[in-house]
Amino acid sequence: MKKKNDFHLLGEVARLLRTKPHRITYLLTSGAVPEPAMRLGNRRVFTDEDIDRIASKLGIKQHEEKNER
Repeated sequence: MKKKNDFHLLGEVARLLRTKPHRITYLLTSGAVPEPAMRLGNRRVFTDEDIDRIASKLGIKQHEEKNER
């Protein structure tokens, strides 16, 4: 059985949400969405909850985003 990956980097999040990474970065740097709590090697590490917040801010319906994972 394949283990679900609970942590994602920016590129993975962009691919899951079918958007460009710079759109997510803009949301984070403008303060529209809080920065993820965790970093690894100075890279943002996103949880599923972070992805849900970003998806809602971008106007992506939750069921569309969940089906892509």
